[in-house]
Amino acid sequence: MKKTNIFLAIVLFLMTVGINSVWAVNHGSLNVTDAALYPLRDGEAPTAAVEGLTVDFKVVTVGSTTWAWTNLSEYVISGAGWGSQLRWWQPGKVENNLESRVSGTQQTYGKTTNAPATNPVIITIFQAVEGAGSPGFTETDDFTYDYTAKNSAITGDVTAPVLSDPVTVSQTATSLELSLSATDANDYFYYISDAANNFETVSFLNNITLSLAAGQAYNFSIVAIDFSGNTSTEKTVRVEAQEVTNIVEGTAQAVKFKLDSRSLDELVIYVENEHFLFADASVKLEINGQAVPGEKKPVPAIDQTAGTHAYRIVYPKQDIQGWAEDAILSINFPYIQCPVLDWATYVLVNKTITEGDNEGKPILHKIGTGTDITFPTVIAKVDITPKTATITEGGKVELTATAKTVLGDPVDGTSFTWTVNDTENAAVSPTGEFTSAVVGSYTVTATVTDTEISNSATIEVETLSLASAYCDASIGTGDALSKISFSTRRDGRVVIEIAPNDPEAEDIAAETFTAFRNFGWGDAVIEQITVNGNANTGNKYFTRTTNASNNNNHNATRTKIFLIPAEGMLHIGDIIKVNNMILEYETPFNQNAYPNLTFTFTFGSYCGEQETLAVVSSVTTDVIGEREASATVTATAGTFDVSQVNFTEDSAKVPAQSFAVTENNTYTLSGLTANTDYSFTVTVIDVDGNSSEAFATKWAFRTAQGTAIASVKTVAISVYPTVATDVLYVEGLTTASVIKIMHITGQSVSTQVSKREINVSDLVPGVYFVSVEGKAVKFIKK
Repeated sequence: MKKTNIFLAIVLFLMTVGINSVWAVNHGSLNVTDAALYPLRDGEAPTAAVEGLTVDFKVVTVGSTTWAWTNLSEYVISGAGWGSQLRWWQPGKVENNLESRVSGTQQTYGKTTNAPATNPVIITIFQAVEGAGSPGFTETDDFTYDYTAKNSAITGDVTAPVLSDPVTVSQTATSLELSLSATDANDYFYYISDAANNFETVSFLNNITLSLAAGQAYNFSIVAIDFSGNTSTEKTVRVEAQEVTNIVEGTAQAVKFKLDSRSLDELVIYVENEHFLFADASVKLEINGQAVPGEKKPVPAIDQTAGTHAYRIVYPKQDIQGWAEDAILSINFPYIQCPVLDWATYVLVNKTITEGDNEGKPILHKIGTGTDITFPTVIAKVDITPKTATITEGGKVELTATAKTVLGDPVDGTSFTWTVNDTENAAVSPTGEFTSAVVGSYTVTATVTDTEISNSATIEVETLSLASAYCDASIGTGDALSKISFSTRRDGRVVIEIAPNDPEAEDIAAETFTAFRNFGWGDAVIEQITVNGNANTGNKYFTRTTNASNNNNHNATRTKIFLIPAEGMLHIGDIIKVNNMILEYETPFNQNAYPNLTFTFTFGSYCGEQETLAVVSSVTTDVIGEREASATVTATAGTFDVSQVNFTEDSAKVPAQSFAVTENNTYTLSGLTANTDYSFTVTVIDVDGNSSEAFATKWAFRTAQGTAIASVKTVAISVYPTVATDVLYVEGLTTASVIKIMHITGQSVSTQVSKREINVSDLVPGVYFVSVEGKAVKFIKK
């Protein structure tokens, strides 16, 4: 054997097919030196050899176990674990990985109990290599291997190796490190055995670490055997049993672990490394010197921002050799692979505790003991529901965020920060309620407070388009047959409108009318109406009126009944129900019809195009004199025609003045005082009495002194922010002014007098208009 002073960890192997004697056993052996490597041939005939690239390897079989060792020249071994393989060809390929590597060298080694099915068998060595000009994957030529014969015997070699006395380098309760040396003209290997403990192993190197069972005494027999079968004189090493410390948790290098086998059915290991992410199938565990497969399960302890990872690994007792109650297990983590950084990156972990009170002690665990394995609750993701939603203008949607671990377990008590991508046109409350009155697509994000862990929902806001279920529905019979409609006005009033059954009929054209009587119904009837199942007791939700005076005479103008919403009580989508309402009306042929009416109406739905108010868009000053001022008022078109224009002086210096709409839209105010400042709010009223106050325009001027013509004063007003929680701010007012706030449905919800601040803290979240000095600004209350 070529002497090499390199530390080698040889793991304990307890034979299941016995070799009952010690070193006096038959063994197969094969030694090949300077074997050429070829580009990957995978059993095919070799092509041209890779010049200068050689590998020495040795193979020894004792009983059913085979040990192999390789040493690569020139190139670098690629990868790890799978970088070298001993292959049987029988005739198909059987791969046996040489999973261990001698640190700092091009040497790999390993063993297998996967005995060939035939004898002799064709073997090759597979070697993955890297470096400039390397072929990547290479393989030796075929070699015939009889694992009952000394295949590399040298004719005439009868000289046995000379074995020096073993030197004990270190000894613990679970390991023995020996330094061996021998001399021989031929290559040789060391065979170490203990028949009483059914133990044997083979080593090709001089420095050997043997894994011991805790509390067990050993009497090792050591010989050096060359490949001609010559055996040295036996040397012995005796190991006395030592007291052991039971380990249930600790740190081995950078790996923190906890052990628990109290169920007596399985060993549960929790492992955590705070420096890098574990990768799938990357943790190798050895128990009593034998690699053990385990079901690795990620646990909730994952902190992706810090780059840490933890695992719970479960090993059933049937997979652990030597499992018995009170038995001692020797735990070792030979390596942990980290392909997140580099597929070739490994962290080696030894068998001893490296921190704490048990520093330097081996990881020995008594079955039936353990510590509670609790995992820190670390948030890995956020679920948000609904993930997508569609609402109409002015609507709202409640979003819910749930923090979860990597296993999907909810983390209670998590706080979130809610944001929306467009704060000018939408708002989201601290609890996740989204509102917007502007058509568009919005992204709402819930972020775990003080982290970057988040998730988002997409909300589509569509044009309000609720069709009423009652548009020109027939009521009554015979000469009382009429049409009735239910519709929601833009200002939030629900209008119930009655019309002739056939207003175009020629025979009744002169007296075609149908009208309500006595306001349509009594107050007791309206209180029986429900909203979302709740009675309208005490006019809780709305009052009612008609569009004409109360009398019992034929009145063809009393054709509408209005349900006037109470402030903040009705919302789009609310369900209004009426059962057996006695609706009194008259037709040209029946002066006292009173059918029972039952209906279910969705608040916000309407007939035809949505009814809108006219909006004052501008006031153009024509003439300003000492006692008069005239202006042209322009209003944008609405569903209803404008019937009246109102001028209200903000400081009540003169009474309000109202005018029927004129053909040229020009109106003259009278009763003014010369050389005086005035500020009028100009509103328009439609034919059904709907006011555009929320969109009123300010007209400010100073009357003339003498015969001079005064100039109009321009008022520059701004209101901000567009999304508010408690306070809005006004810029541009020189004195305190009346400020009105209207809900998007048209309901007046607040009137304040202020110069600077507007209190909106008491408003429910939603979309509103604030009217100040004739300027109307839309804002969202969070």
